[in-house]
Amino acid sequence: RTIQRIALRIVRDHRARVDEYERERDEAAREGYRPHYCIHGANLWVDYDVICPGCEDGVFTRWTTGAELYSQALELAKHQHAQLTRQNDAMVDAIGVLRTAGLHDEAELLTTRATDRLVAELTRLLEGSRR
Repeated sequence: RTIQRIALRIVRDHRARVDEYERERDEAAREGYRPHYCIHGANLWVDYDVICPGCEDGVFTRWTTGAELYSQALELAKHQHAQLTRQNDAMVDAIGVLRTAGLHDEAELLTTRATDRLVAELTRLLEGSRR
């Protein structure tokens, strides 16, 4: 369920970025310019051929269907969740080592810091740019 919520946040953030990009693109067109940046952030106002991997691969474009977008977001969410789980597991192992070594104060301090970091990171993953 957490992974689905992260994926929905990714979709929501993407749609907001696309809407903002399209507003800026339309405004630039009204002024007689092409957009300064592509949807992925690559600077288009340069003297060389711009190659944006996202544009080249069609990643998260406005032409992506809802099903494709959610599928891509779900894969990214799984990756982010797995990374957070690995980091948390490493912290739990480190705390166990400190306790085994008799360093209880250090273990408690690391527990507090790890919990704060985990809550902050999970909040960031779930809320994204809404914060």
